[in-house]
Amino acid sequence: MEGEKVVIEKREEDIDIKELIEKLVKHKKIIFISVGVCLFLALIYILFSNPVYKSQSIILMEPEATKNLVAKESDSQISNYIIRKEYMETQKEILHSKYLAKEVVRELKLYENEIFNPEKEDYNEALLNGIAFNLRENMISVDFMRDTRLVKIGARSVDPRLCAKIVTTLIKKYKEFMIEKKFETTRDTITYLENQIKIVKDKLSKKERQLQLFGAQKDLFYVENEASTVLKR
Repeated sequence: MEGEKVVIEKREEDIDIKELIEKLVKHKKIIFISVGVCLFLALIYILFSNPVYKSQSIILMEPEATKNLVAKESDSQISNYIIRKEYMETQKEILHSKYLAKEVVRELKLYENEIFNPEKEDYNEALLNGIAFNLRENMISVDFMRDTRLVKIGARSVDPRLCAKIVTTLIKKYKEFMIEKKFETTRDTITYLENQIKIVKDKLSKKERQLQLFGAQKDLFYVENEASTVLKR
């Protein structure tokens, strides 16, 4: 009985396949017409649509070295990993920031480009912000290359030269921004040290005056030599 059931099921499957083939043959005209229409529409789209070009560049980001003399080697490795990860995330946000996008727009004068300003509006802050937003959201891409310190910066546009200029200008403005930030940090450090030195000098002057006053009260005088000596008259 089991053998008969298997034979019957196989026959039913064969019948279903035959029916399917018959249906396909029966409606072959509709199938051919549908495929032809799809191919025709795809061809029309390819011929009349503007191609989108993409330009990419890769830069190496090197976080500043950190010193950790007290921590163990394993703890130091974990700490450096966290610091490097935070640094990379920060640099990604800077590259994709509104500030750099606006700098690119100003540098390349994209507000005069028909792609970004088809209605030829006069330059204003709202237009600048709108173009910068379009750059960040639709054209510029910033991606990490996994397990490396490499960052891939890309731009998409219907104009191949323009997308290459956008990438180049973005990297240029990023480097200028980082150099300016380092100069600001150096200036702040110098100012801080100068203030601390002034505070220390003021404290030393105050202590010297107090010491002189104390010596005058106790009838003491000082002999300056390799070693200071205090004598009482």
